[in-house]
Amino acid sequence: MKVYEITEYSLIGKILNVYQERSDLNVVVGANGQLDTYIDENGDKVIQNFRTEFTTRLNDYKGKTDVVDLVDSKDFPKFLPFFADVTEDIPGYLKLSPKTYKNCQLLRQKHGGYLEFYDHETKKTLRIAINSHTYTPVK
Repeated sequence: MKVYEITEYSLIGKILNVYQERSDLNVVVGANGQLDTYIDENGDKVIQNFRTEFTTRLNDYKGKTDVVDLVDSKDFPKFLPFFADVTEDIPGYLKLSPKTYKNCQLLRQKHGGYLEFYDHETKKTLRIAINSHTYTPVK
């Protein structure tokens, strides 16, 4: 039975769910209403978290038959289909004008759970965090 890892990207105005097949995991199907358990190659239980979960039924993930914005990681190995203008988050007491990077693309990688955007013009990776950057989706 195939196991899929699904990572959620909760964005302003959109939620992307990116999945990838995890051939290194096996599932122990829960009996009597218990949840399934996922086991790695060493026989250790793999814990799901609020950012990532596992499933064996991609076609009805979360009980939905047509999950919106469920994308295959093979189609987006580095960049995801979401663009935003990213602005420096500068503390007000510094009295500096923040720089805005236009039309940056969401990276699949995260840093400690923080979203990261890539500015193709300057080749910079911009992290979305307090006192770092904020973003506004591009329509």
